[in-house]
Amino acid sequence: MNRLGLLGRFRGKLIHDFLGSYYRLLCQHFLCGAHLLRELIYLHEEMEQAWAGDMIELLLDAKKLRERENSRAPGAKRIIGEKTRQRIRSRYCEIVLAGLAINPEPPLKPKQRGRVKRSKALNLLIRLEDRYEEVMGYFEYEDVAFDNNQAERDLRMMKTREKISGTFRSEDHARLFADIRSVISTTRKQSRNLLSTLGEMLRAPGTLGDSLVKGAKN
Repeated sequence: MNRLGLLGRFRGKLIHDFLGSYYRLLCQHFLCGAHLLRELIYLHEEMEQAWAGDMIELLLDAKKLRERENSRAPGAKRIIGEKTRQRIRSRYCEIVLAGLAINPEPPLKPKQRGRVKRSKALNLLIRLEDRYEEVMGYFEYEDVAFDNNQAERDLRMMKTREKISGTFRSEDHARLFADIRSVISTTRKQSRNLLSTLGEMLRAPGTLGDSLVKGAKN
């Protein structure tokens, strides 16, 4: 991850799937809601864990509240006030405790050394219990996304090109392809005219790069 030259210097808010290696990075960590929902759906539908269904409902309710809060008109009454925060936090704790009650730590077997392997449900419950701020960051803060789907969409074209469209043939081709995709993705996120931006990239790439960076900061 550091070899790419980006994440090692990143100091913003990183949304990821709880891979342990990410926690070596010196940034703010939040957990992807889409990944959590997939785990919870499995536990609810395949393992019949009722608390998982309740947690799915809570995560989606909190997501709707944040979307309404972010889209409310200036001066309008806040959607997420202190009472709403306390209500969501209380529900969250109740659901986690209900899950822990039916998924206790497994007992040690005779003469067994080390920690006993935990179930998928218990591992997820411990994560939810210990990392409320990371799980509910999208609800607690205005500038944290619910998931990292945008980042995955940005990377998907690279993998498609690598696996399906004849690969890159050389490192230079891969680097140029990445540069072009980066410009296109950033242009769309900043609501710029794509054709005009590509023309500017040919005429004055340095000027365009400075402009895109300033747009990202704003």
